[in-house]
Amino acid sequence: MIELYNFLSGKNLCNVVANITVRKIEELFPNAETEISVINVGNFFIVRGQTSSDKVINIADSVSSFIKDYNEKLSNSIRVIDTILYNFNFKKDSLIVSYQTDKKQIKLNNLFYDLSSKGIFIDIKINEKDKIIFLNYKNHDKSLIESQLSNIFKGYTFIEKSFYNETYISDRFFGLGGLDEKYYHILLRNITYHLFSLSISDKVNISINSTQNEEEDDCLNINLDFKNSKLIVNKDWMSSLVLDVFPFNIESLKSNYEIDLQDELNSIIKKDYQPKWFNTKFISDIVLI
Repeated sequence: MIELYNFLSGKNLCNVVANITVRKIEELFPNAETEISVINVGNFFIVRGQTSSDKVINIADSVSSFIKDYNEKLSNSIRVIDTILYNFNFKKDSLIVSYQTDKKQIKLNNLFYDLSSKGIFIDIKINEKDKIIFLNYKNHDKSLIESQLSNIFKGYTFIEKSFYNETYISDRFFGLGGLDEKYYHILLRNITYHLFSLSISDKVNISINSTQNEEEDDCLNINLDFKNSKLIVNKDWMSSLVLDVFPFNIESLKSNYEIDLQDELNSIIKKDYQPKWFNTKFISDIVLI
């Protein structure tokens, strides 16, 4: 099942709330370490997790201020339960990070950006096995939306459905701030972008794990796996190549990638926006090998 939401609903809105919360924490307490998740249960958001900051923030005000530029009615209905543990002392733990996407998902993202730029906000769930698309039209032009989706999903049946009462949770990536783990999330996104750019794959499900501290992580003690990925080369060979080409120790990651929370927010809401880490600086190395 493929699920996709505009940035004002579903999982994407949870990601927006998580991103805005981390940004606000770092604004008041620079270099704070933060690890939060956001749950949307229909009428309100639950923000849970921990941060090294001792500055308690008003999450509802920050989120409402952002959303007001796009949907004033929605901004006035924002309700937040803040269960964040402040002044938390983080300890180093094992590293487990994963990322998955495919080119069809990217096409859908671009379509959603197009529609939202015109004030059309929809949500969809796609059952590829039975060729059914469940779609929340939100009073928009059904024929316009279905015609655009039909270009990507030919022969599918459209069924109108509301997703209002469903529960959503943010992606871990958007709730992290100031932690070394964040760089590994960025690394996996960059690896995927390289593979798509070189047409080595059109579906990536990549994960890495290590029991070492991040400071010691390098290609010798990182376990990397391309599970359920579509690659034009052998999976083990691809893993070996990635470990040879890309940096895995934290100092190299910090010198190669930049963390920019505004960058992350723009990647959710803006059409054709390419975050700074979506670059192809290692393509020549891959091609050479």
